[in-house]
Amino acid sequence: MGHETKQDIEKLNRLENDLKNEYTNPIKMFEVAILYIEPFHKEDKAIILLKNILDLEPQNELAKIWLSFCYLHYLMDKDSLFQAEELLKSIISNQNSLQMGAAKMLLAETLDDLNKVTWSQKAKLLEQSVSLEPTWVKNRYNLAFTYKQLGKLSEAIAQIDLAIKNIIIPAAFLKDSEILYEESITGRFSKREFLQKIKKRFLTE
Repeated sequence: MGHETKQDIEKLNRLENDLKNEYTNPIKMFEVAILYIEPFHKEDKAIILLKNILDLEPQNELAKIWLSFCYLHYLMDKDSLFQAEELLKSIISNQNSLQMGAAKMLLAETLDDLNKVTWSQKAKLLEQSVSLEPTWVKNRYNLAFTYKQLGKLSEAIAQIDLAIKNIIIPAAFLKDSEILYEESITGRFSKREFLQKIKKRFLTE
């Protein structure tokens, strides 16, 4: 189980009941899948729904992003990482993709886990993500660590400083999917203190 509240449980029960009547509705599936990821941490169930969405809508890029995210951060086995790589590259192949920045960021992490990318190649993917999504935190944070591995300490610190400036306060009206996207993909709901500690560590190591 995750850290769900009574309200979360009631909401999930309601949405699951709705889905029984609209079991081929991608929007309903996506709502339930997001709750399965957070706060319920039932990623195995989320994966099933996200796959079902892609069966109905093969070009649904948000479903691809979240399915890749689950493969990368939940299953983590080699076959799942290869599947994440394939999904992310299919997004990147679409020059008009709205998820290009997210796809490049996640692909950098996926290829790293598969030992299929050098530090310089990883930096290039993350630089492209930052260029596409300059107001995000997570892509800059990941780029900072990569720069540090490359011995580019001043560039790493600069990315941490920019990441800190990009932190925002969550708005009360956001949907569950928007909140999770900001927490897990953009990272803009990050804690300032955490990033400041990372910067201090970079400076003292």
